[in-house]
Amino acid sequence: MHLSGSDGAAAHRREGFRKRIVEAGLKVRIAGESQGTSEEDGYTAACWVLDHQPDTTTLFAANDTMALGALAAAKARGLSVPEDLSVIGYDNSQLAKSRYLDLTSVDNRSDLVGVDVADTLLARIQDPALGPGRKLIEPALIVRGTTGRVSV
Repeated sequence: MHLSGSDGAAAHRREGFRKRIVEAGLKVRIAGESQGTSEEDGYTAACWVLDHQPDTTTLFAANDTMALGALAAAKARGLSVPEDLSVIGYDNSQLAKSRYLDLTSVDNRSDLVGVDVADTLLARIQDPALGPGRKLIEPALIVRGTTGRVSV
């Protein structure tokens, strides 16, 4: 289940999630669009999911902060992460990297994006005739302690 935020980046993540889930032949499950992308928004969305769809085994949050709220919702319902529920964030922020949370997260590779933007800018300064380009920097899943094995 995807816990989606309301900002522009969250909308792109939601559509990417939807596309890949459909390509995998699975049913798309998105917990609506929350009012924001805060810890409280993640908590509220996760509470709704866990109360209305108790068979949910995985929550994928629009960012690491929302994932923190999802972890709190799981705890409030007596669920153990990752034994009962896997939680995944997005951004691979310092929050995700903390030893205490040990949050599985998607690293959007913003450091590489920044380097590429700087390189592109410098190249266009050197040669103003260069046209705009497009480059895809693949995100990477960083598996940590909030995801468990899939049981079938």
